[in-house]
Amino acid sequence: MSKKLWLSLVGIGVISSGFIVSDVGAEGREGTTEVQVNFVRDGDPGDPDGALRFEQVIEDFSFGEQSISSSSQTYTVTDGIERFVEVTDNRGTGAGWDVQVRAPQLASENAELTGAELLLTPSSISSDSSNVSNPPSLSGTIRVTDAAQSIISAEVNEGLGTWETNFLPTNLELVVPPGTARVDDYSTTITWMLLSTP
Repeated sequence: MSKKLWLSLVGIGVISSGFIVSDVGAEGREGTTEVQVNFVRDGDPGDPDGALRFEQVIEDFSFGEQSISSSSQTYTVTDGIERFVEVTDNRGTGAGWDVQVRAPQLASENAELTGAELLLTPSSISSDSSNVSNPPSLSGTIRVTDAAQSIISAEVNEGLGTWETNFLPTNLELVVPPGTARVDDYSTTITWMLLSTP
């Protein structure tokens, strides 16, 4: 055996030893390769609901300064800013989820704005274009009261991944009947709740 040939064989042996040999058929024309992946829950494994979370909720909005009227008035937010509620579900169970809202009646330090209605209407919902999960459902217009009401809901096998619900400023409304407003500042706080079942 020549020195040149011996070196070539050594090279082949080194290269071959670096691979795991697959199951090849008797005729050498068919083989198989096993492929695996193991997904685990996002976040702390000891906190299964931690993978279901708000990424953001609407921080605030204002109906501005309004003149007292002797007829019923509907006010909308006029700042032109779209607002979003964003939910992530990385639990990997497809169990579904539900977003609910509640708020006490608008009030000043002296009195409630009796009969006034705070209305929220979700405009649209979207996710990354590559998300293959079915989208959650949106409610119609919600009259926010101190009783919790569903506004975004993902049934079983819906709403996996991250979903963003858009609220146009014109879909944030305040209806005020005559005879209730005083010269004062009124406010309330909306509470958003994310439940782990639809």
